[in-house]
Amino acid sequence: MISIKNITKKFPSVTALDNVTLEIKEREFFGLLGPNGAGKSTLINLLAGYLDSVSGELLILIHSFNSVFININELIFFIHIKNILPNF
Repeated sequence: MISIKNITKKFPSVTALDNVTLEIKEREFFGLLGPNGAGKSTLINLLAGYLDSVSGELLILIHSFNSVFININELIFFIHIKNILPNF
C-alpha cells in the first residue's frame, strides 16, 4: 500500500506538488497522467527516494514473505512518453 497525505514539494522557482493526497491499495495498478509540469515525475521521484525535503506524509508498506530486503526501485516503473496525447 502507498499512502500519500498532504505532500508538498517546492523547488526554488515552482511548487511541483501542492497538498497532494492519494492512496494506492495493495495489488492495485495505478497510473499518473497529465500535462508537462503537472508534478507526475516529481511524485514518482519522491516515491522512489530520489527527492527529499517534503512536507506531508509518505508511507509505503511492502509485504514480502520470501525476501528480507526489497528495493523500492524494483517495484516502481516509470515510462516517459512524450507528446502522445492531443493538446486540449
